[in-house]
Amino acid sequence: MNAGLRPVIVAVVFASGVYAQQREPEISFTTRLDKTAVWVGDQFHYQIFVDHSPRIQFILDNVNKDTIHLDPLRVVNATTSTMPLKDGNERLVVDLTLASFVTGVADQQIPQLSLFYFRREGATASTTSEGAAAESLTIPGPVIAVRSTLPPRASDLRDAVTVSGWPRSRWIVSGAGWSALVLLLAGLAWQAAHIVRGRTLRKGPDPRKAMAAVRERWLESVPSDFADPGAVMEFYGRSYRDLKEYLGYLLETPTEGLLADELRAEMTRLAASPDLTERTAKVLSFCETARYARHPAGLNGAAARELADDMRAIFQTT
Repeated sequence: MNAGLRPVIVAVVFASGVYAQQREPEISFTTRLDKTAVWVGDQFHYQIFVDHSPRIQFILDNVNKDTIHLDPLRVVNATTSTMPLKDGNERLVVDLTLASFVTGVADQQIPQLSLFYFRREGATASTTSEGAAAESLTIPGPVIAVRSTLPPRASDLRDAVTVSGWPRSRWIVSGAGWSALVLLLAGLAWQAAHIVRGRTLRKGPDPRKAMAAVRERWLESVPSDFADPGAVMEFYGRSYRDLKEYLGYLLETPTEGLLADELRAEMTRLAASPDLTERTAKVLSFCETARYARHPAGLNGAAARELADDMRAIFQTT
């Protein structure tokens, strides 16, 4: 090699190394996802890290959720921040919160995003000075997997369902049910009518007023003197009939055809007072013996006065 050319070659190589150092990139970027796969509707963070020279200033006024469009993804939120690095450069962080509602795909490509910036010509130069041209940095989006709970052929879910008509034979079951309902309602109506009719038939004078009338009638029939056996016998008969009528109103049950023992059993069944039951049975039994015995022994004044006292006691306790 010619010795005269050596200095020239060395100078060219040195100049090439200096030029290469000067042409080192002023902007570099990386992207990151906080999830590798998302379910349909889930939100995830897509972060962009841009390392740049202090001579580069990004325009961040249009970096917000209203101006960024990454269809078909929905931009839920967008934030930016800047931090200094140890080598003197700066780092811009763009944090986008996205959500995907696309179904039927296994993965989705995030659309590219362009960031605009100015170059500073001097330490005090303004990035918004008149005549300054804005440049753009296009960042391609990564791919994120999309999961779905729907089966692969979700559109065919209802195609396999055959709508069948109600068989004609099943209408018999429906008709039987409606017939049973009609019969039930008819039975309830008949029972209600029967109850109302029974109450109407049993409707009579007020029991308390009727009892008071019987009591007054008996008191008026009590003879002043029990010396006459005929008067005593008549008194026993009236007391027998009046007491049974009185108890019929009191117990609200027919008592005309009941004897003393039968009336005692009926009053016990109806939970009447034991004292009233025994006193009533005593009076009725005495009257039956005096009226129907061949040789009655109670046709005297003392026995008649005792029966009258028992009758008054019954009237007073009821």
